[in-house]
Amino acid sequence: MQQIQPTAPDAAPFAAAPASWYHLGTLAQLRRGPVRCAVPPGQAFVGFLAEGGVPAVISGRCAHMGADLACGTIRGGRLACPLHGWEYGADGRCAHMPAGEPIPNWARQTSFPMARLGEHVFFFNRPQARFPLPDFDGASADGLLAAKPF
Repeated sequence: MQQIQPTAPDAAPFAAAPASWYHLGTLAQLRRGPVRCAVPPGQAFVGFLAEGGVPAVISGRCAHMGADLACGTIRGGRLACPLHGWEYGADGRCAHMPAGEPIPNWARQTSFPMARLGEHVFFFNRPQARFPLPDFDGASADGLLAAKPF
């Protein structure tokens, strides 16, 4: 009798993490410089304070050579890549390249929806939020504490 081996579906179509809101950090953390988001796994996100002190979240690897943008610096409200100094605005577009002009169209990062709740900054891990940031019934925004990622 021939035995049939069940096969699992290919894992490739499954996202590394569910489409959802994730805690990036606090405004105090963003004031110190770019913040890398540790979750969801397999994806890179970086938050920073853009022009006017507005929190922004973009993809965390530079479009140029893949440098970790969380190791960059803030220059005039833009996130500067630590490798070659490309500067990205809140919308993810490269606004300045130290070594050349014009800036090519591909010089951009994906930007992600962001929401504030008190001093906490959250982001949605897709280019468009699929639902609003969940409400924490009965909790004051000032009383929220972030748990460590696991």
